[in-house]
Amino acid sequence: MNSIELVVTVDEAGNTIGSAPKETVHTDHTPLHLAFSCYLLNSEGMLLMTRRALTKRTWPGVWTNSFCGHPGPGEACEDAIVRRSEQELGCTGPNPGKWTRGFNHDAIVSVANPAASKAFGERWPHHECNRLVLYRMHHRNTSRRQAN
Repeated sequence: MNSIELVVTVDEAGNTIGSAPKETVHTDHTPLHLAFSCYLLNSEGMLLMTRRALTKRTWPGVWTNSFCGHPGPGEACEDAIVRRSEQELGCTGPNPGKWTRGFNHDAIVSVANPAASKAFGERWPHHECNRLVLYRMHHRNTSRRQAN
C-alpha cells in the first residue's frame, strides 16, 4: 500500500497552519513548511556529506548535509530525525551514548529568487522552517550504503 507523505505547513512564526502532500510543497508556489537538516561528525570530527540522487525532485545530484527530511503531522522533529537516519543511512540514531547533539538552530530557509534557484539547478523556490542539527557519533560505522 502506497501512503502519501504529508508535511506540516506553518506561518512565518513557525505555528502549524495545516499539512500538505510532500509532492505538492516543492513547486513554483512553495508554502512555508517544516523540515530538518542533520550534519553528522564521526569521532575524528569528519563530516559525512551525501550526494542527492539524480532522480530527486529537489536539488538532484547536489552534495549536501548528512541527511534531511520533513516531520509529518503530529511527529516530533526528533522522531522524524530517527526515522530518516534509518531510511537514508541505515543506522538508528540519534541514540544516547552513541550520538551527542552539538547544536540545534531553527531558521527560515528561503531561496525565493528564481535566478538564485536556477544557479543551483533548482526549478522552484525553497521555503522551509528548517531545524539545523549537528550530531557527533561516538562509534565507528564501517558500513557503506549506496544511495537509491
